[in-house]
Amino acid sequence: MFAILQPSIAAEAIAMMIGWLLVFSGLFALIGGISHQSGPRSPVAFGGGLITLIFGFLLLILPAPALATVTIILAIFFLIAGLAELFSALLLRTAYGVSNHCGLAFFHGILCVMFGLALIVLWPSSFVVIGIILGMNLCITGAYLISLSWYVRTLPPR
Repeated sequence: MFAILQPSIAAEAIAMMIGWLLVFSGLFALIGGISHQSGPRSPVAFGGGLITLIFGFLLLILPAPALATVTIILAIFFLIAGLAELFSALLLRTAYGVSNHCGLAFFHGILCVMFGLALIVLWPSSFVVIGIILGMNLCITGAYLISLSWYVRTLPPR
């Protein structure tokens, strides 16, 4: 109800919340990229964490443009994260000499790129679909992470 009565304050609150989420997500990804010893996902996790951290701080420093800023930052974030996921899927395809689930990672990367392009193409009116696209991405990311954990669980011991 408050968001309907005060949309500018609600938009700034959403921008701040997403900024803090990106900062914490970037920190965790950076720690994961640094602590992971080697493998195809280590540079991707580090680079993605660094980009996420930078975008989070930008959003916290510049909250005044609110939803327009959130839309552009999310579009760029989706594009970069999608391209990184596509690159990671191609590297994961031949990892450890066994067949794996790189198809779902590739699908997730394509959807992230499509979400980013949709936000850019629909930009003046895309404020309405930010929540829908973000929710869809979180659901798809959750399914991908469940698939990844199942894959790691079924790997033969080294």
